[in-house]
Amino acid sequence: MPPPAVRRAAVLVLVQGAVLAGFGVLLAIETVVSRPASVSNALAVTVVAVGAGLLLGWLARALFRLRTWARTPVVVLELVSLPVGVTMMQAGRPLVGGPILLLAAAVLALLFSRPARAVLDR
Repeated sequence: MPPPAVRRAAVLVLVQGAVLAGFGVLLAIETVVSRPASVSNALAVTVVAVGAGLLLGWLARALFRLRTWARTPVVVLELVSLPVGVTMMQAGRPLVGGPILLLAAAVLALLFSRPARAVLDR
């Protein structure tokens, strides 16, 4: 059983993945029921969102199973999400940017905590 810090990080990564995959599904539905300016762009964004959501879910599972290799891609994805959150905040979308920043910061803090490092550093 992973320590609480790793379990919490895995749950937060799973939440991020579920939200992203759900966003992709909503984009797919919107693409079908409306007239997007570019169907190919709308479908590409849908595939990327769902794919990234599934990737995050897989990484959350790997963290929960204490796979040491999982920390690096999670850290990279969280670091990449920080400028996304900042950009959303600057664009006047705090309800989107705020949670992105908070989740990314929380996952990073949890993964670099002593208990997480003790089991994931090998």
